[in-house]
Amino acid sequence: MNYATQYPVRNNQRSLRQKTKATAPPVIGVRTVDGKTQRCRRDTEGQAKVSTDQQSANDFLKSRFLPKISGQANRPPEIKTDKVVRDFYKSLTQLAGHYSINLMPTAEFGYPYNIALALSDVKAKLKDHVANWNAIQVVQKNTKTYLICEERFVTGTTLYFVPVIPLFLMVKDKHKRRAGALLLSVCAYLYHMAEIPYYRQEYTTLFWQYEMHAEWIEQEDETNETFSYRNDLQHAEWIGDVMEQKLINPKNLVVFEHRISHFTGKDGFEKKCLQVAEKAYELYKHYPDEKFFRNANAHNWQDEDFDNDSILSIEKYISFSARNDGWLSDSIVSSLNEEFGNYGETEEPTISKYFNGKAITTASLDFENKLFALLDDLAYLLNTYQFQDHG
Repeated sequence: MNYATQYPVRNNQRSLRQKTKATAPPVIGVRTVDGKTQRCRRDTEGQAKVSTDQQSANDFLKSRFLPKISGQANRPPEIKTDKVVRDFYKSLTQLAGHYSINLMPTAEFGYPYNIALALSDVKAKLKDHVANWNAIQVVQKNTKTYLICEERFVTGTTLYFVPVIPLFLMVKDKHKRRAGALLLSVCAYLYHMAEIPYYRQEYTTLFWQYEMHAEWIEQEDETNETFSYRNDLQHAEWIGDVMEQKLINPKNLVVFEHRISHFTGKDGFEKKCLQVAEKAYELYKHYPDEKFFRNANAHNWQDEDFDNDSILSIEKYISFSARNDGWLSDSIVSSLNEEFGNYGETEEPTISKYFNGKAITTASLDFENKLFALLDDLAYLLNTYQFQDHG
């Protein structure tokens, strides 16, 4: 196969937003920030059991219960129910064909029970058959009724931070340098093609986190601890700059396939490195122009004038980082937990599909499913190497 000789290279002068507040930390594999407090669990014994007589039980099994409808008495009288029902089932048929699901017959029931029952049925089947299905909505626009489905890659409270200091050490390790070269090509793909933010670039959230921690250390009285902290920050800065120059080098993408085809893992760790590299190269071949934020909703975060304090934008929890262990990582995680708790919504890869009789978008979250899994596996491998004894 001919090696790629031309491909888009990230413009390092690109500005998303010039500053951000505190941001998120690196982790083993990927790390999760503090979640919401869990609700109390219900009693495992539950209610006391009550049995019915035999005849009543048989009647119960023969019964068919319809979903409860709220607000039926307040339904506007001007709505033409025949057209609503007709439009709804046309939209539902289009949806079922798109997702290849079989629906239960519900038209026999009167309005609005037929629609409520059909929605209950289609929600259950979408949940079982569509990997990223998130929600369904009935929309009435002008005189037309139709369905909208939302597919979403749910990140939850996960931080997708890929540490570069372990990679720096791997490349210099005579026993693991070939595996390190493999992962260097993986990171080059993520840097150039997927455009994962890099913590040494000023537009990133993590850049300002490291800067903020450096200022805090300078304000402290000089102790053995502050000397160690300052040393860690200097390493994060220096190694970060060195590794970015390696990632910028186009050779790491040109020889990506060659490195894979000529690599034989000597142990379990190296075989996992090869598997991760193969997955990354598959993305490189099949999605050469796709960025990590391609299906993010609030695209305006690329605009330096954009400012929405209610949304945790996607570039804040995906990034290259220095390392995912130690006091610096823990402190940044704590700072990010505090900041992220102020957001009411998280920006995640999302696709909306309209079943209104028109052509349905062919967009999918296949790229995101593979990319986020790759980030997870890569971070895990680098942290595994970081915690090994190399002495």
